[in-house]
Amino acid sequence: MSKKTEIYVITHSPDDIVNIKEDEIYKPLFVGRNGQDNMGYLSDDSGDNISSKNPAYCELTGLYWMWKNSDADIIGLVHYRRYFAKRKYGKILDKDDLEEIFKDYDIILPKRTTSLFDNVYEDYAHWNYAQDLDLCREIIEETTPEYLNSFDKVMKSNSLYYYNMFIAPKEVIAGYCQWIFPLLFELEKRVDLKGYDSYQQRIYGFLTERLFDVWMDMQDLKVKECELKVIGRRLNIHMWIAKRWIIRKFYVNIYVNLLHKTKKR
Repeated sequence: MSKKTEIYVITHSPDDIVNIKEDEIYKPLFVGRNGQDNMGYLSDDSGDNISSKNPAYCELTGLYWMWKNSDADIIGLVHYRRYFAKRKYGKILDKDDLEEIFKDYDIILPKRTTSLFDNVYEDYAHWNYAQDLDLCREIIEETTPEYLNSFDKVMKSNSLYYYNMFIAPKEVIAGYCQWIFPLLFELEKRVDLKGYDSYQQRIYGFLTERLFDVWMDMQDLKVKECELKVIGRRLNIHMWIAKRWIIRKFYVNIYVNLLHKTKKR
């Protein structure tokens, strides 16, 4: 019997959700609804949910809703402008593609992205606030110390599975959710967001792009890395630039080291 598969396409914008193509497996999910009209689409404020936390948790409010409320056998999280594709510039994965992949693999993730700076920790310290990662380490040491070596290993590495995107059997993702959400809820009690602008207040989304790899390091899962199908000219240009080695080198050595030495946080 074919397994029920639902891949949730995340957006917080009523303007964008109407452009998401829904089919047998792709389901638009309105996150952080906060009283807005969801126009009849699924939204993350039903059932057991943390929808009100969306400004800080980003797509994670959708992940929490999926964990607590979806009855699908295989679930996925993609973004309204980022999907998994069979090959570079290819079509978005369909149900047949997924059935074939899951014959040999346990989880679908984006291709690993190399950090712009020396390692994951230094990279995060440039874009965000390193003390938040330090707090995560403290909580891991206190609550799930078996993950501490993995945390240190990931922080010293130079690549990650970015974007908080995946497709996997629900029981696999449930294991991640059971680890990550208690950690984040404890972090909320300790972190001080005073002085953080609206961008930096999205720390839980930023942190989990790093912490997911910590969890993965402790799992015995066969990973299928897939290309991303990116929607929109502006984002395609941004991602093309981000992958150009010489441009990345220029940014680090010229823009940061010479012009913005105080950029590191």
